[in-house]
Amino acid sequence: MPPNDHRNASNPDDQYLKSVKLDVPTFDGCHDPQFFLDWLQQLDRYFKWYLLTETRKVKFATMKLTD
Repeated sequence: MPPNDHRNASNPDDQYLKSVKLDVPTFDGCHDPQFFLDWLQQLDRYFKWYLLTETRKVKFATMKLTD
């Protein structure tokens, strides 16, 4: 098995996460409650569309957080 295939085989979520386009804005922790609720609603729409597991939802949401 080639090295790249072995890496993907050890963590199938990695390949899946790279294949899904998550076109959701980042969230920077601003204190505007409405912005946060809108952000969550957008994430929820993507999660329903892609039928993501709870683990994948957490990984995607984490990718969209900024400092």
